[in-house]
Amino acid sequence: VPINVPVKLNQRKKYFLILLKSGKKGTAEDIANRWQVTVKTAKRDILKLKDAGRIRFDGARKTGHYKIIDPQ
Repeated sequence: VPINVPVKLNQRKKYFLILLKSGKKGTAEDIANRWQVTVKTAKRDILKLKDAGRIRFDGARKTGHYKIIDPQ
């Protein structure tokens, strides 16, 4: 998948980016609870942001967190 491909941001993706910009550790559960969607849908949104080069996951699977790569 090419990096830095423009990704269409829906409200959930925008919310997740805002959450990360505010310094909080965003999770798929945060998106699912806020937007009344399944965790699977939330994970798909996060994966699309990752694939587009907007965010990355730092650290171990259990204790790590997402960071914004491109602070647009």
